[in-house]
Amino acid sequence: MEVLLAFFKKPYVRRILIFIVMVALLALLRSMLSIFLLTFMLVYIGNSAEKAVSQLFLKVFRRKADPRVVVAVLYALVILALVMLLWIYIPVIVRQISDLITNMTDYFTSVSKTKASAGGRFSLESITAFVSSHVDVSKYLESGGTSIAQFLTNLGTASFNIFMSLILSLFFLLGKPSVVAFGRQFKNSKLSWMYEDMRYFVRKFSNSFGAVIQTQLLISCINTTISTVALLIMGFPSVIGLAAMIFVLGLVPVAGVFISLVPLCIIGYVQGGITKVIWVLVLIAVLHALEGYVLNPKLMSNKTQLPVFITFLVLLIAEHLIGLWGLVIGLPLAVFILDVLEVLPQGGRQETRRPLSRFVVPKRRE
Repeated sequence: MEVLLAFFKKPYVRRILIFIVMVALLALLRSMLSIFLLTFMLVYIGNSAEKAVSQLFLKVFRRKADPRVVVAVLYALVILALVMLLWIYIPVIVRQISDLITNMTDYFTSVSKTKASAGGRFSLESITAFVSSHVDVSKYLESGGTSIAQFLTNLGTASFNIFMSLILSLFFLLGKPSVVAFGRQFKNSKLSWMYEDMRYFVRKFSNSFGAVIQTQLLISCINTTISTVALLIMGFPSVIGLAAMIFVLGLVPVAGVFISLVPLCIIGYVQGGITKVIWVLVLIAVLHALEGYVLNPKLMSNKTQLPVFITFLVLLIAEHLIGLWGLVIGLPLAVFILDVLEVLPQGGRQETRRPLSRFVVPKRRE
């Protein structure tokens, strides 16, 4: 019995048991997972923004700003931006996406009806006519439109989740000192044995999951800005709708850039033939190089760098277990688990070999 108690008193055993309990609770509350994740992301981003604004205010005005006032102003701006998005840009985005689907459906339908033959020549028109006559592309495009319509019907649920996450994160940030003080009361309670372990997991989760989510949002914004400018230069239609698509897909690490390649190539071919397809491929190559060799090394620490194969494998497993949310949070969750297991370098530090001079036996003085 004493051996069993000593075994469960070991820190790593307690942490494993607490982690299993946390996963079980999240599985039971799976229907509320989106609210929890959105609330955490808003709290993390809002807290970072509040600290940045407070530091800027201190440098400019030589006075310390009230954190609650800063949070209230930031959330007022966010709510104003959401209202403008809902009333002005959402209808435009929906209309432009519908126009794109309609135009592509009409294009492939018209090509399939043509009786163009290759005539012994190898041409893009003959390939397009052959593919369109054997594959009902319009059917797949229409099914995509149906999926979008089903997504829009769930807009009410998504809006409710966003609203609740905004309210919860706002109350948390406004009352952060009292929430922290309430959490510290468990240190001297009957659950004191759990306090340090829970604090350990919260700190790890914030440093890994929160940092990766914030970086993904920043990278997606940069990619969307560059892509929008490039699409405007190339003369693509419905750029606002395409920008919204690129931003959403940009939240998926690595794979999002390649997923956006398919619709962009189809639209490019419909609008300008193979020339625009080549320009789209160049754009995607530039974005992938920018994300892989500039943004990720600069914005993410070393402990978030995973091989491309592992990244795709994590995304596939997360999408199968969680759904569409898995494509967004799969990589941050994997980084969090690896960080807890101490598989990755701590604090982004690379392991270095000891200098050879330490192993060299010093010469004796004569």
